[in-house]
Amino acid sequence: MKWAAVLLIAVFVVTIPTSAWANHKSFKGKVEIEGVVISTGPGGRFVVVRDEKGRTWVVLVDLVTEIEFEDDDDDERFAHATIHELQVGDEVEIKGLILADGRILALKIEVERERPKVRLPAGIFIRGVIIVVSDGLLVVVTQNGTITVVVHPRTRILEEDRRISLRSLGRHDIVVARGKWSGTRFSADEVKVEFDATDGVTLNGFVGSIWVQGEALVIGGTWINVTSRTFIIRDRSPAPLGAIRPGGSVVVYGLGKGATMQALVILIR
Repeated sequence: MKWAAVLLIAVFVVTIPTSAWANHKSFKGKVEIEGVVISTGPGGRFVVVRDEKGRTWVVLVDLVTEIEFEDDDDDERFAHATIHELQVGDEVEIKGLILADGRILALKIEVERERPKVRLPAGIFIRGVIIVVSDGLLVVVTQNGTITVVVHPRTRILEEDRRISLRSLGRHDIVVARGKWSGTRFSADEVKVEFDATDGVTLNGFVGSIWVQGEALVIGGTWINVTSRTFIIRDRSPAPLGAIRPGGSVVVYGLGKGATMQALVILIR
């Protein structure tokens, strides 16, 4: 199971994201729902679940929502699960937040069935955070190390399936690159933007407290939710959650507004 954590940080907001998180400044609490899927909304924006007591729940799905089938193993040869793969009749466990207006936002949906594997195109995949952009090169920090990615004139660079130039990529963007190893460097056939740092929220501050409580999310003060897919970077290298210390200075890139945020990248300064 994936882990999650929460950071309490004194911060200021620089930009506002286009996410469901952006529409709510406060939350009433957290919620767990077990039930059966009876419907999914157009565009994958929500799922309707009926629990064992016959109650019906309409649950919002957003960019921050993780969807996990019982046989998922984070194999990078296969695409990550999406809301569109849920089927009527699926038994699910949902962990989420009760928003200020009473609606529910799913942070994680666990599906109690095996998932048909959707194989990605041939090649090796790496996912990471850009820390350097130069002529024909990217330096990317992955969860396992720092990699130099060679970008050729024939390399396809995409953002939301739209071709862009190398110069359009920026520091702290999250990208997925497909290609092959060439010595110690990674030769990219395709680079796709997963998160554009300029479209999210940037927070600067000092860590006040750290909570590590499995899947728990603590609400109160200013809270930063961290998942297993969050990149933590120190000195241009990946770092564990334990490297973040109370009183330490950090920069956080992610999604959110006001007192809450979903961290995608954390830089330890």
